[in-house]
Parts: sequence; C-alpha cells; structure tokens
Amino acid sequence: MNDFLNYIPDDFQVLEWISLKEQSAVARVQGRKDGAWRVLKLKKTADAEAGLLAELKHPGIVQLEGVRDMGGVQCLILENLVGGSLDEQLEYGLPVQFLWTALNQICSALGRIHELEYIHGDLKPEHVLFSLNGGVRLIDLHAARPFHTLTDQKALVASRPDSGTLEYLAPERLSGDASDGRADFYSLGVMIFHLLSGRLPFESSDREKILQMHLHDPIPRLPLHFSKQQPLVNGLMAKRPADRFANADAVRQALEDCAPDDLQASIAIRSAAIVTDEILRISDQLRSLPGERQQIQRRLRRKRRRRQALQVTGVGLALLLATGTAFLVRDAWMPTVSAVALELGIIEDRQLNQAWNEADSLRQDPNQSLATIYGAYQRVLVLSPDNAAARQAIQTLAQDWKASIEDALQKDDLSLAESRLLEANQVLGEDPILMVLSLRLQNRFRAERLLASTRTLLAENGLSDLPSAAAALQAYQEIMRIAPRHPGAEAGLQEIAEHYSQLAADAALAGEVNLAIMLLERATAANNELRDLDRVRQLISEATSIQSALAELLDNARRLRAEGRTLTPPGANAAELYQQVLATDPDNATAAQGLEELVSQTRMQIQEALGVNNMRQAESLLEQAVSVGLAASSVALMRASIDSEKQRLALIEAMLSRSRGLLAEGFITQPADNNATSLLREILALESDHSEAKALLLQAARRLVEVAREARRAGLATQADEYLGLALALFPERGEWIQLRAEWRDEADERDTVGLR
Repeated sequence: MNDFLNYIPDDFQVLEWISLKEQSAVARVQGRKDGAWRVLKLKKTADAEAGLLAELKHPGIVQLEGVRDMGGVQCLILENLVGGSLDEQLEYGLPVQFLWTALNQICSALGRIHELEYIHGDLKPEHVLFSLNGGVRLIDLHAARPFHTLTDQKALVASRPDSGTLEYLAPERLSGDASDGRADFYSLGVMIFHLLSGRLPFESSDREKILQMHLHDPIPRLPLHFSKQQPLVNGLMAKRPADRFANADAVRQALEDCAPDDLQASIAIRSAAIVTDEILRISDQLRSLPGERQQIQRRLRRKRRRRQALQVTGVGLALLLATGTAFLVRDAWMPTVSAVALELGIIEDRQLNQAWNEADSLRQDPNQSLATIYGAYQRVLVLSPDNAAARQAIQTLAQDWKASIEDALQKDDLSLAESRLLEANQVLGEDPILMVLSLRLQNRFRAERLLASTRTLLAENGLSDLPSAAAALQAYQEIMRIAPRHPGAEAGLQEIAEHYSQLAADAALAGEVNLAIMLLERATAANNELRDLDRVRQLISEATSIQSALAELLDNARRLRAEGRTLTPPGANAAELYQQVLATDPDNATAAQGLEELVSQTRMQIQEALGVNNMRQAESLLEQAVSVGLAASSVALMRASIDSEKQRLALIEAMLSRSRGLLAEGFITQPADNNATSLLREILALESDHSEAKALLLQAARRLVEVAREARRAGLATQADEYLGLALALFPERGEWIQLRAEWRDEADERDTVGLR
C-alpha cells in the first residue's frame, strides 16, 4: 500500500509515481493553482540533501523550489526535468559529441559540490538528467557526504542503502580511506567507461568479488575505436586518489585533450551494445594463419640478408675512412658509397632508388594531383612491397590531402574543396573522414542555394506575405544550422524580426490584439534578442483585451492537443498557439509547460522511430518541428539524434565492407590493429543485433576451427588448441566446438597415460 500518498501537499495532485521505496518516494505532480509540473521527493528520514541543494544553486544541479515538513515526512519540491536520464537517452543512441558536452557540464556541477567540501556520493547514469534544452542536471544527493566525515565510514560496503552504488564506488570509499572529491572522479571514470564500452568495468553476481575488483584489478581497456579516450579513463579510475586528476578543472582539461575526433563524433553509443570476452592473447607464431606465417617468414629472410649486407658494408666503409681523407672529400666519396650499398643490397636496386626519388619530387610539387603522387609511391611498393617509408608516405599524403580540404572549406573556397574531395574519393576510396568532409561540403553548397532561392522568393512576394516569410524563416534557420554564422542568413533573420516587430506594434496600437500576438511570434522566432520586442510586448499588454486573447489561445491549444493536432496542420496546431502566447507573455507557465510537453513527446516519437529503423517517420517529425518553429536547441537535439543515427549506419557499413575484404584475404586475427574479427566486434559494439556482422563473425570463427583441424591433422596439437580457443572466445556456447575441445583433451590424456606406461 502506498502510504506516501497521505503526505502529498494539498496544493499538488499526483500525475505518476517515479519510485516507491520503504523509506522514500518520488512523484511527478501538478500544481492545482498554476498547473505547473514539479517533482516531489518524500523522505521518512531527513538527510543533508535539502540543505545542500539550497546552498548549491548551480545550473548543473537539480533546482530545489522548497521544503516542507509533512507530519514527520520531509518533502522536497524539485524542478521537473523532462529530457530523460542519461541511461534512458542511451537506449535510443547518444551522439559521442553530445556526450562530451554533457560530461563537461557534469564536471562543472561536481566542482561546485566539491567547493562546499561535499561529495555527490552516488554518481551514475541514472542520476544524470537532461533539461528540455539539453542541459545536464545532477540529481539524487541522498548519498552526499562532507569531506570530514568520509574517513569515519570504515569499510563502506553495499549493505547500506545510502552508501552509493557498489559498481561505481571508488576503492577508498570501500576501504574507508576517502577524504575528498576524487572519489566522485572515480565514479565518473566508471561511468565514462560504461558509456563508451557498453559494459561496466567490474561485473560479477558476487558483490564481494566486485569489491575486490575495485580494490585490486587493473583498469580495463576501452574498445579500439575509443582508444584515444583511454588516458582519460586511466586518470579517473586510478586506484590511489593521489594518482587521479586533482580537481574538476583538471578533468575538464583532460576531456578537452581527448575530445572526440571527426570519426568518433559521428558515432552514436547505445546501452544495448554487447561486448564479448577479449580474444586470447598468444604468440604471433601460434595465432598467425598459414598465409600470415609465410609473410612473416619472408620478412625474416629479407632482414637476415640485409643484416649480412650491413656487416660487409661496415668493413668497406672502415677501409675508406682509414685513408684519413674521407671527411675532406665526402662529396666525391658519396657516389661510391651509394654504389657499394646498392650492390650489397642496402638499397635494393637503382630502379627502386629512382622510383623513390621521383615520388618524393612529385610530393614536393604543389601542382601535382593526388592520383599522380599516390601512383608514384605505389610504384615504389611494387618494387619493394614491405617498404615502410613508402607506406608511411602514403598515409601522410592522405592525411595532408584531407587537411587541405578542411582548409579550403574554412576559407570558403568551395570549388577547391570540391575538386580535392573528388580526387580523394577516387584515389582513397571509402573513408569515414572523407564522408564527413563530403557532407560538410554538400551542406555549404545547399546553404548557398537556399539563400539564393529565399532571396528570390522574398523579392517576388515581399516580407509582409506571411507564407513567404514563414518559408524564408525556415530557410534562414536551416542555413544557420548547416553553415553556422552565415552572414547572409543572419542578415535575413534580422530583417524579418525588425519587419514583423513593427507590424506587431502597429497592430497593437490599432487594438488588433490577436493579430499583434501572431506577428510578434513571427518576429520572436526570427530573433528573440531583438531589442524592440520588449516595447511591442508592452504595447500588447496595455490592450484591454489581452488576457481574454491569451486565454482563448490557451483553450484552443488544449483543444488541438486533445484532437492530436500538436505540430500539424500548419496554422492550426497547438505548438504554434503556445509560441504565440510565449512571444507576448514569456513567463506564461501554462504555455511553457504545454510546449515543453510537446517537445518531449516529439523527441520521444523520433527516438521510437529510429529504434525501429523508420528513418522516414523520424525525418517527417523533424520537419514538423522545424515548420512550427520549435526552439533551435530542441530541434538541434532532435536533428542530432537523426544525424548521428545516419552516421552510425554509414560507419557500420564502411566497417562491414572492410571486414568482408579482410575476411576474404584471410586476415582473421592478424594484424592486431586491422583484422576482420576486431572490426566485426566493433560493429557489434555499435549495434548488438547486426545480423550480417554476426554471420561474418561466425564465418571467421568457423574458419579458425578449420585451421585448428588442419593443424591437428598435421600433428601441431598446441597450435590446434590455440585456434580452437580463439573460436570459442568468440562463441563460447558453441556445443560442437566444446565437444571437439573435450575430445582433443581426452586424446591428449590418453597419449600421456600410454607414455607413462
């Protein structure tokens, strides 16, 4: 029975119970007078949370509106946050770039808590909520403790409900040695590892074992595609507090140092990601496939020949230096030395030397095409397939070429960027960074086309034509999104704002309140920082019919919502009416709450559409949100979800294509940083139920079993066991392979027994 219902203040009605526990409860409520939504937190045993929240007053921490004593039950009145928690956002996919913004806000909030010499004490994804505009709020400070009391908590274990969550607790809190905010940084490190890898760093059904893992186990490694962020996790999850980042500023600097690159920023992380056990690490000889072993052996033979050549050359050079004149006539001797080196094999042949010099010369010529330079280095590799310098030169060439495209975009030289991108696509093929650059270039061209067509539209119909102005407003806002701070779009928005602000003022003076409200909303949507808007609001508010006009708008909005017309059709939907009210009365709680609920509902519908791969529906909802002029920050979050999903799918497809090629070439487990198995595991970390990735991984595992059988038939029992072990590491529940390993072990035991006889 929910006895907490008896402690709800009379001026609130319960909308839903968020949580119900024996000693505490959380409910979402609505004010009976103002209609605003809030959250009530009821506690039978009072703690420091209310006092600490009252003192904090930080934008990154949930805001406390009041505290009441309800007959021995403490009632905290908190702001209502509708953006969902961090773990809820992860169910649908969270862009890594957006996560990094959230982590910086979390650091800022923790820094403020630590300034008061408290720790949060229970930092985890469920206790990080988002406001409507995407801002972060830390909640649930029930486990907050003053620094000076931490050492009194001897051997803090999970038996206490207010002690924090064991999977996130720092080692010093478990041993009773905590003394400052660095315990929160450890929890932050666990959270970051969890978000990026899809699993907790230390997991077990035995809680005592988790405790021991925190105290003694090494820091686990992030997936390969997030290796850049490993130093951040190391600096947060160090066992000794003295080895961690000292304060929030140091953590923010570390976040900046390992901020996501262009490729990582396009990744969306999901809480549904699965992570299998790491593939067994064994010697190169044992885990190399036959084709890989042959390549290694060829490299070793070449190294031996070159080592012998170096020894002979050393003797020859010593004789030359013995003449005492080598340094004086160095230029004369160099051709002779080069000739000797060529003959002895240090430089494999004159043709190779000539090919290298030609490629290097072309590389220095700024007028040469990428295809020409790339082809020159490829000729070097034809003559010397393992030439490390040529491979490095090709890699550097690709990086420099991409950088030149980025530079051209920044300088607005779109023609140069387009030509260089075309060459790069032809020569380098599929590349995630080129995909990002291509999207940016397309956006820039699209921005210019939009600007030209919008100016033509307004020139033909004039700013006073409402449909044309609405279309222009959307076009300018779209330009600002895809080409931030575009001067043409900024000027266009300013012109619309000024024009409709004056029209609204004229309508207000003429007593046409409803028309003035509609025109003011148009001006506010174009530029809500226009100075003249306050004057227009004042004119409208002085009209005698203002209150009845606003009440009528709100009634119509409620009716449209009940009919399901939240964002459509244009000109007759609830969102537009709420915005008209807010344009005139920015503090109107009913309109603000109604619009907040519509935004939250739309975001949820978009996430649901993406969850079932219905991209068309998600984009349709986004178009509706844009068309009604929802806040740019809200639209940006919706768009970020859709864009990140598109980029995630493109990244998966690129990785899948590469995996197919590596599998066909036989690179199943080698080389360590570029093999089919590791790429397929990364795909499954991004999308746990990707059917083709699973099928290819099974194909790779079956190939490993085939190699194991071949090794077994050849009498290489140890190698066979290792290959079979690799396959079982990928699919540990595969019954026939488990049985095969058991049979091989029985055969080995039988041989050992016979040998002893």
